[in-house]
Amino acid sequence: MGGKVLKNVEVVDATIIDRKVNTVKLADGTLLEAENIISSLHPLETIKIIGEDNFKRIYKNRINKIKNSISSFGVNITIIFIILREEGRGM
Repeated sequence: MGGKVLKNVEVVDATIIDRKVNTVKLADGTLLEAENIISSLHPLETIKIIGEDNFKRIYKNRINKIKNSISSFGVNITIIFIILREEGRGM
């Protein structure tokens, strides 16, 4: 298990296979494939990129009625220092 956090990149398109995001295309043309992709965009922007046909009408209607507000997105990242532990210098 692992992951990568990308900052300051723009996603312009997504490929959906079996109702799941398979790849995303960045503005610079890079294609990224991942088992799980997390969007920190406003839901309306995410719907535009992924495609309205991939969402139920009831969900889209609910999102369209939500008033815009300020939000935040946080990620907790755990780093394991195995080398330090093996050398007796930590943890």
